[in-house]
Amino acid sequence: MVLKSHNFAFDFSGSQVVVTKPNSSELGQLALKHFADEPYMRNFIVSSAEVFVLAQKQFKSCYPDPVPQTTITALSQMYRGIILELVQNLKDVGDLETAALYSNLDFVWNFCEIIFLSSNPDLPVLPYLIDWVRINFDQSSKILPEVQQELPDLGQQCIDKVWKLIYTHVFHGRTREAAKLLPFVNPRPGNSHSNGVGTSASLKNKIEFMTELLEKKPRYNPRTGSFTDFESSWASWREECVNRLEQRVFYGNEQLTFICNVLCGNDEGFSEARTKNLLTWYEYLVMLINYRFPIIRPSALKGYARKVVSDFGLGDSLEPRDIILFHAMEYDIVNVLKEIQAVWNNPWYSTHFVDLIYAGGKFSEVTDVRIDYSSVPPLRTHFIIDYGTTIMEHKPIWQIGVPYFEALEEPLRKHLIGKCIERINPKTEMEAQKLVQIAGQFNLSSELSGICRKVAVDKLKCGQMQNALLWAIKAGDSSLTTHIVDQILFEGDCKIEASLLESLRNAIPCSDRLVFLSGFCDFRKLMDKKDYANAVGKLCQLIKEDMIPKRINHKIIQHLVTLHDKNVKFRANETTILMEFVHLRVGINKIEPADFTRLNMLLVCNRANEILTMFNNKTFKQ
Repeated sequence: MVLKSHNFAFDFSGSQVVVTKPNSSELGQLALKHFADEPYMRNFIVSSAEVFVLAQKQFKSCYPDPVPQTTITALSQMYRGIILELVQNLKDVGDLETAALYSNLDFVWNFCEIIFLSSNPDLPVLPYLIDWVRINFDQSSKILPEVQQELPDLGQQCIDKVWKLIYTHVFHGRTREAAKLLPFVNPRPGNSHSNGVGTSASLKNKIEFMTELLEKKPRYNPRTGSFTDFESSWASWREECVNRLEQRVFYGNEQLTFICNVLCGNDEGFSEARTKNLLTWYEYLVMLINYRFPIIRPSALKGYARKVVSDFGLGDSLEPRDIILFHAMEYDIVNVLKEIQAVWNNPWYSTHFVDLIYAGGKFSEVTDVRIDYSSVPPLRTHFIIDYGTTIMEHKPIWQIGVPYFEALEEPLRKHLIGKCIERINPKTEMEAQKLVQIAGQFNLSSELSGICRKVAVDKLKCGQMQNALLWAIKAGDSSLTTHIVDQILFEGDCKIEASLLESLRNAIPCSDRLVFLSGFCDFRKLMDKKDYANAVGKLCQLIKEDMIPKRINHKIIQHLVTLHDKNVKFRANETTILMEFVHLRVGINKIEPADFTRLNMLLVCNRANEILTMFNNKTFKQ
């Protein structure tokens, strides 16, 4: 697939990338064929669209100002929640490969969220990184249940696991969580596992000192905290850690001494941390920032990350995911999206993530970072087109693609929606109604007519003439309407539902046949009500206006014949109109003899009554 933008051209067609999660699961590509194949995938797409629509509402309500950063972050977390729900659904059905791929997507999204959406380029990035490693590398949910089961007498194996969890919390900067676990590693007197760690009383004192240090570690709140206050309190806290280490407070306990070395940012502690095989390079980077460079800005991350990768010997063997993270550290949104598109082989991520960057407008006026914000609007446009088109090509979910095109500017929005709905062949009347609604919403008159015309033809083929007529009227197609009316008149029984008749009357200019059909339906309705006098008047009006098609003459004659036994009295001129119709338009030779006899008797009697009435009126006047 080749994605072209005004100044960009990304060729992703030859990518065959394998990504590795922290658990080393081998991942494959997610091809477009996965879209909407399963109910949980459809739910993923539908839920994503709901968040996307919400993002557009926020953007419109804030325009011309950008959407607040807190709102953008909340929307981003909604997307991630949808990803994680899909991961769980995939695991439940045994599709572990795709689950790992989407889990990996959440990992990347989370980091990019920090760089592009959540963090302030002018403030420390540390709080966000602590949360990032907690979400992706925390083992508490696996280890703590085992600890709870063995309480109050923990075995040595369980104690070792607790120590590992404490180390991990410390590496991640979550020192308060580590402090809460320290009481579990203080064996009670007489415990069979208390040997090798010093006396319980001595260990208890050391644990209390360490607990104090861990709990006092300053935390920076980027939204409410003071940068200078944090810097000052962190320096004081580190000085206290160094003093405790120099005073050999933890002497005799290698675990607590190791932790204190890490807190002090000593090379000894960092080197030992790597030997414990508990760290990925991501976690090591966060540890480095936690205890040596806690005030660095997001833009400085790359330099430290390069050093960590080099120390881990990964310089020439970075995974695609790592490459994406490095591009993010450079604020290189173009290459971030390019690499993500190559790995996941569908535009879901790129569409939704770049839309959030666009809505937040975070970097539109920032000059001290490398992001080229001018690339964001065209990238957003092209990814929305790509994703929206992909969705519209899947018949069960085509409607979901419309809000994406709606987020574009005119005339592109109207053009794309029109082109897409032109290609949709509605299978049900409900689908057709939805298409008509969309076409009407965006003033797509030609597309609306085309949809209605398609449905009308389909209904006609199925013998549903009245439905076909209704859709033909909606299409505004006079020739098709006339054709269907002819079908009803000449091949049907000329009956039509009252609701449809009202629709016909509103569309009478569409066809001369409609004028007749509407009038003829009124005539039949009056006949059914036995209002014969007005029925004859309506029929004479149709005859006088020359609205009756020749092919329907025989049906008119049949209705007139039924009036023979009704003792109907015609009004002035009605007998003349009916006689001319029978003799001149229909012709005696085209009427059955028996019908002609009865009809002639009816007309002659009415004519005689008219003459007699006229004679009586003249006599009376004289």
